[in-house]
Amino acid sequence: MALLAHIMRYLPAGLTYAVWTALGTVGIIIAGIFLFNEKINLYQVFFICLCVIGVVGLKLCPQP
Repeated sequence: MALLAHIMRYLPAGLTYAVWTALGTVGIIIAGIFLFNEKINLYQVFFICLCVIGVVGLKLCPQP
C-alpha cells in the first residue's frame, strides 16, 4: 500500500488504480497456478494476456 501511495503522487488516481488492480489480479492467478496447481484454460490465458496488454498500453500512453 505504501508503494501505491507513492506512485499516486506522480500518476492520476484512475490510472494508478487500474494498473494496481490488474497486476494484483494477474499476480493472484499466477500464484494460484504455481502454489495450488489450479488449472486454467485457453480463454483464461487469453484474458490474462489482454489484461497485461491493457496495463502496458496505459503506461505507454502519453499523460495529459
